[in-house]
Amino acid sequence: MEVKCSVEKIMYNKQGYAIFLARNLSNNQLFGAKGVVPDIYKKAEYVLNGDWEKSKRYGDTFKVTECKAIPLTSKQGIYNYLVSGRIKGLSKKTAQAIVSRFGADTMDVIENRPQLLLDVSGIGKKTLDKIKA
Repeated sequence: MEVKCSVEKIMYNKQGYAIFLARNLSNNQLFGAKGVVPDIYKKAEYVLNGDWEKSKRYGDTFKVTECKAIPLTSKQGIYNYLVSGRIKGLSKKTAQAIVSRFGADTMDVIENRPQLLLDVSGIGKKTLDKIKA
């Protein structure tokens, strides 16, 4: 079974195994998930493959067998990625300024033309170095 979701809360994430609360993107319902996954981040969107299982303690839980990040195309998705913690030291205000400036091209700018980020208010050489790392 496949479920597209955004990660709402991470309860445990160590050595490739995670337990987290996710929101189903098709029906907006919250659900618990667990399994072997790559690094996951709050507010990032993923396609999960696996099966539902019943837990006496936690109710229906999705047991993940495969996890793939959904490519970032929307402004909200890109903003969520920027504030997810993957880029240390990037504030919500600066992330919003980046997305406002570059829109859907933000990820292309970060990956291929990061020097353009210096034109965004709040980004200096130190912040640029963190983004490029």
